[in-house]
Amino acid sequence: MKSKTVVVNLRPIDPDKLEIIKVSGTKETFKVNLLLDAVPDSVWKDFFNDELRKKPIPLDAQIDFEGESVYVFSIPDNINEIIELVKQLVNSTNGHVQMLNKRIKEGYEIERERNVEDEDKIKRIREELKK
Repeated sequence: MKSKTVVVNLRPIDPDKLEIIKVSGTKETFKVNLLLDAVPDSVWKDFFNDELRKKPIPLDAQIDFEGESVYVFSIPDNINEIIELVKQLVNSTNGHVQMLNKRIKEGYEIERERNVEDEDKIKRIREELKK
């Protein structure tokens, strides 16, 4: 049975403390580090990337993950737009994760009920064998 996927949220963004680095070898590309409250697993990242493919982003922009960070690469004029997009994507990704976790939980409950039924059947078989 599948294990649950953790919901991952963006930490509050403080513009004064936000890590912004000029990407060397480029004319105007900057890297902005957005912090997450947990390391996203592969399922969460897959949902995120599926959502990202549905959204138009500027050609010069890129979004990547490393540990508890989402990195936004873009020119200064598009950074705020891309950060807002990341916020939307995180929210929609978490919605998918919550639905998946609900289905997993329902699967566990069905399996547990089956196990209880099987145990009852085994108990009845044992009782019949004692007769």
